[in-house]
Amino acid sequence: MKIALYPFRSRYLLVLALLLWQIPFWVGHEPWNDEAYTTSLIDNVLNTGDRVVPLAGGLPFMEKPPLYYITAAASARMFSDVLPLHDAARLANIAWMLITLAGLALSALAVSNRQGALLALLLLLGCLGIWEVYHRLITDVALLSGYTLGITGLILAWQRPLLAGILLGTGAGMAFMAKGLLGPGLLGLIGLVLPLCFPQYRQRQYWLAILYAIVAALPWVTVWPLALYNRSPTLFHDWLWLNNIGRFLGDSSLGPSEKFAFYFYSVLWQAWPAIVLAGGEVYNRYRKCREHGSEYLYSTLVLAGLATAVILLLGIGKVYALPLGLWLILLAHRSARENFQPMLVLYIAFAVPLMVLSLASTSTDIYGIVLLPALVLLACNALPTLPRRLASVLGRINVGLIGLMLATVLVSALLLNAGFDNPVRDYFLGRLPDYVPQLTLLQWCLGGLIIGAWLVVLRITPLSRLKIAWRWSGGIIAVGLLFDLLWRPYIAYSLDYTPMIRDLQAHLPSQYNCIAAIDLGESPRGMIQYRGGIVVQDYALVGEKATACELELLREDQLEQASTERWPLLWRGSRPGDRKIYSLYRIPDKASVKPQPAPLYGAGRDSRSAQNRQNNNRRSMPGGA
Repeated sequence: MKIALYPFRSRYLLVLALLLWQIPFWVGHEPWNDEAYTTSLIDNVLNTGDRVVPLAGGLPFMEKPPLYYITAAASARMFSDVLPLHDAARLANIAWMLITLAGLALSALAVSNRQGALLALLLLLGCLGIWEVYHRLITDVALLSGYTLGITGLILAWQRPLLAGILLGTGAGMAFMAKGLLGPGLLGLIGLVLPLCFPQYRQRQYWLAILYAIVAALPWVTVWPLALYNRSPTLFHDWLWLNNIGRFLGDSSLGPSEKFAFYFYSVLWQAWPAIVLAGGEVYNRYRKCREHGSEYLYSTLVLAGLATAVILLLGIGKVYALPLGLWLILLAHRSARENFQPMLVLYIAFAVPLMVLSLASTSTDIYGIVLLPALVLLACNALPTLPRRLASVLGRINVGLIGLMLATVLVSALLLNAGFDNPVRDYFLGRLPDYVPQLTLLQWCLGGLIIGAWLVVLRITPLSRLKIAWRWSGGIIAVGLLFDLLWRPYIAYSLDYTPMIRDLQAHLPSQYNCIAAIDLGESPRGMIQYRGGIVVQDYALVGEKATACELELLREDQLEQASTERWPLLWRGSRPGDRKIYSLYRIPDKASVKPQPAPLYGAGRDSRSAQNRQNNNRRSMPGGA
């Protein structure tokens, strides 16, 4: 039996794929890693009603604007009767994912056709970089949605100015309210480069679209910043300079440091196999240009390759992506002189962000997701024309990779849960000595069913050009479902803050004024406030106010600088899978007073007391407090 890509059947299969894609690690677990401080931010939106100053752990968190937290809080309120706050908040990601898919489909229709739109959506679902983003409570979910709409607007700007302007302005505004200047900055730079490359973008239609975009973006980019500045010029400065401009330039010492040639290898795993197909599109474009007499493209390609090699060998650093980016822009410009196609906009939409990200002083995989829409759209155009032999090789490589991932997940889970010693069991239980493997027969049966379902997909979708996307995306969904099914108990035990916070609460004295900490970090501080109702006063954020606290929470690496020899130790603990060990001390020379919850910044109107939050969180904590 063969599946034909008829529109009606493809729609149903795509909806099924999207539903299955969303399931892994969606609900049913505590906030993990970065989700911890995001959950605290969402909780504070619900508790205080403050939509101007984001609060993590009860203290201002000016790293990102509040759009994602507000939408997640609305989702949490809507589903609060059936799900815990953090699980209900994750449902907001469905709406953001649908916006991303809608924008991508519109772009694909503009540069390709209906079949190309279907392939673009499937390839996006198969990108591991997207998987990492949309299954977590992080603001990059909203960033990518807005950025994708902005790219759609730029593609349509030379033909349909009103629609394009609305999409571009709304997308840029959403990206701005999700993560600051990164999204609208990239869209603005792309919009500036397009008129330099294509005559179609120097006409009245394009500038009219830009005007509409400015009008559409104006409420997004003015209302919240003005409200923030009116509330606190200091917090406005922290957000604009330290967390946006300063982070890019490296002046604020925030975020992960710049890594050499980072986005060259990051995009390989984030966008596989779209990156290979996009490379095929670039090669086809280059070959056609050479057939029309553009010999200088070969010379510039050789120069770009040599320049990149020299940069990599010398370790020059931030300029490693400039030769490739500039050559892609040159290729698009030369190709447009023969025959302009909307697809050429995607060359600019990939080259400009790649060069900008490489110049930044911070490097992280999550920033690289802005490269994915352009890569996926380039790939959907290349896939139908891919040489049959190359398609066969790529399809077999993909099947082999999926099979390897499924086998790794299954075999490692079997060895972990085996009743005898083996290297895998020794390694994972060595990291979590108290963990007891607890998989049931039902879970193993469901795991076998998932693997069987993927084998059926292989059987009913013969190897061909168009089936590569179905096979890869189906395989990624199978890997995600199997990994969630067999490894969630171990991961949940490793990353859960709740037992640590419950133990900390049990050792708190009956009377104390407040708890201080030294650079505790957003995630533990946020979870202590979310699950324990305790606002930790961090010296890095509140300065001298923390010196009045009677208790101090320190990491083990901070004990020497704090001179704790004469301080009574009240508690010591950590998450099961965390190497960071925390200790709680009482400072003897601080007067003990009746405990008073630390007030939240900006609290007062429409806010519950910190004590009510503490009681509610204790009631919702598994096993009680």
